[in-house]
Amino acid sequence: MSVATAHESVRVSSARDEVRSVRIVVALEPGLVSGHVADFVEWLVARPGVECFAITSPEESSAPSERFPGEAWLGRLDRNQILNNPILARHLSRCEVPDDRLPRIASLRELAGQPPDFVVMLGGGIRQDELARECIEGAVAIDPAANDIDRVALATIDQQEASLPFRITCVDRSGSSQNLVQGALSTHRSIERTASACLRRMLQLLQTMIDARLATGGWRPDIVGVDTRHADAQSVDDPRSGGPGPVGVQDSVGPGTGAPIRHLARRAYGSLRSRMDRLAGIEEVWQVGVVHGHWRDADLREPVELQAPARSILADPFLIHRDGRSYCFAEAMDLDEQRGYIVTYELSEPGPARFLGTALEEGFHLSFPYLFEFEGELYMCPETHECGQIRVYRCTDFPLKWQPCAVLMDSVVAVDTMLFEHAGRWWMLTNLDPAGVGDLCSELHLFHAESPLSSRWKAHPANPLIIDPERARNAGLLRDGSKLFRVSQQQGFERYGVSTTIHEIVTLNRLFYEERAIRRIEPDVIAGATGTHHLHGSGSMTVFDYRVRQRVGR
Repeated sequence: MSVATAHESVRVSSARDEVRSVRIVVALEPGLVSGHVADFVEWLVARPGVECFAITSPEESSAPSERFPGEAWLGRLDRNQILNNPILARHLSRCEVPDDRLPRIASLRELAGQPPDFVVMLGGGIRQDELARECIEGAVAIDPAANDIDRVALATIDQQEASLPFRITCVDRSGSSQNLVQGALSTHRSIERTASACLRRMLQLLQTMIDARLATGGWRPDIVGVDTRHADAQSVDDPRSGGPGPVGVQDSVGPGTGAPIRHLARRAYGSLRSRMDRLAGIEEVWQVGVVHGHWRDADLREPVELQAPARSILADPFLIHRDGRSYCFAEAMDLDEQRGYIVTYELSEPGPARFLGTALEEGFHLSFPYLFEFEGELYMCPETHECGQIRVYRCTDFPLKWQPCAVLMDSVVAVDTMLFEHAGRWWMLTNLDPAGVGDLCSELHLFHAESPLSSRWKAHPANPLIIDPERARNAGLLRDGSKLFRVSQQQGFERYGVSTTIHEIVTLNRLFYEERAIRRIEPDVIAGATGTHHLHGSGSMTVFDYRVRQRVGR
């Protein structure tokens, strides 16, 4: 499946002082709906100045009780994967939308005296273009539709795709179609989890657009920046980088009668293999390698491996040069506690690296020790999502003593944050989970402020810059003279950290962002590696991590 979006920027009018009163019709599937849909309807009818109605297909067969073969028993198998997350579990709640909250109409002709401004299509088996013709502005639809999301999730998982494509489209009265948002979200072996996460995020984005429409008259807030999901260089072979085109339900192939059996067999095989590996003491672990050479053309085939502390593995390395010496900060993951902490090595050329000790440890997981300098001081912004904050630590005695000095964002689920100065501003590239569904790999967001220690960061109008688990998650920041480069991870189906890609940041200002891929690093560059997900370089030295299968001592 491809996820393609045209590069465009759209200007819309400034926000008005008063919300414009509009008439909205919601197209629903007959009968009970997902709890996510019910919550969306409650949100919509509560908007000031909005008059809402519901329309459904007259044919009950458009919403069958079982949307694909084996849906009922597969749902029971998968539901345990999401019951511990109330947001994900909300999809399992089959709700009725009461008529007193959303009056029902059989046809838009019933509103002929005052036709609706637009229709919001969440399902119902009615064609989008047919409803659009009878509205002032047209029809907006989520794709996959709410009543198709489980079927599409199963088809995507059956094909073992790393992501489930989605889009939100608008068809006007003339039949002209426009993609308002297009992207992809991470898949999971659980059908229910994949479907719930995608539906939740689509409805969140739809809420943002409706708010913009009510406030400004346009479907996107302020200015939409350059979409970078397919701004990759032609030299990078990426089957997902085709031109714009429809995706989702219209182009998907149904799961078929064999999909449930294959799904069950793969689940059983995966569980059996994991159990056998545990009995044999075999795990897939991350290692950090060092090579001498500039990151642009460094030969990664024979790295010098850093020796991890006892009962730990290493990942997320960052280089820094101080007083004529080179140092590497990295995450060490304690295999017993399953919690990360930050360690430091002194590197030499030639010769082995010297382990210096633990630089930072907290009562929660730490990783991704991103380093930056500001006003003559050295700072670290590690990944601290378990405490619900983006934190910064100041170095008080290099390299092993650090003190917390700033909370940049609170009550946020964010990972792999990178702070840097550019054109007189400080910028933050970070990966967020706005839907609260545990997907930390699908969305890249950008913020800016006057200081890297500020607690008042302004969101970029193009957020989210990227919605795609194959390129969104940060994996390092590189400089070459005045040029900036973002390293990204590629996720696979049930595989974290398949490969890395280096992107040159072509445009970065308060209105626009653009990047293009210049180099991809596949794991087969290293004998026996099964993945890579981080790279950093400085001067004539490059560090990166890679995953291998090996026997781990107990």
